[in-house]
Amino acid sequence: IRSVSGIAKNLKGQLVIADPTALIGLDTQNVVIKREKEEPDQIVSRWVDNLPKLAQTRLLQSFENCGFLGKVNRPGDGVTADFQLLIDVRSFQATLTPTSSAEVELTAKILDSAGKVVEGKIFRASQDAGADNVSAIAALDTIFGKLETEIVTWTVTTINNADSDEKETGKDATKDGGKEG
Repeated sequence: IRSVSGIAKNLKGQLVIADPTALIGLDTQNVVIKREKEEPDQIVSRWVDNLPKLAQTRLLQSFENCGFLGKVNRPGDGVTADFQLLIDVRSFQATLTPTSSAEVELTAKILDSAGKVVEGKIFRASQDAGADNVSAIAALDTIFGKLETEIVTWTVTTINNADSDEKETGKDATKDGGKEG
């Protein structure tokens, strides 16, 4: 995505997008089109990288394109994260027969710096996959682009609200009488 209209222009804190997880059948470069029950699934093409790594890269680029360059990073980039975005690829598939459909389902969880889950959400979308392999791959790309927008918007809103909620309820150690040392 290039940008998201209506999204906050500030992200309160540093975010790290952890390496996404997926079952081994999805942790691959293979683009698989499901066939009828009697036919084996068909590998029709290859992604430029393993699907989870590709998802991480595209999400990182989406955050950067929305103006959060330097606020969103990968693990190992040397930043101390205030929040971490965990992504699990649950489904990323297209079927051409007996009915044409493409489906992507991802779970996202935001963790605070203490490792506590702030919020979690399931993102899913589907659409017609068209009549051929090229159309099916394009449908998967379109769906993922839609989910990218939803994830970026949800993440920014959740982090900005979590930061406000924490300060308002006195959860951080400097406001709740926590002792240093």
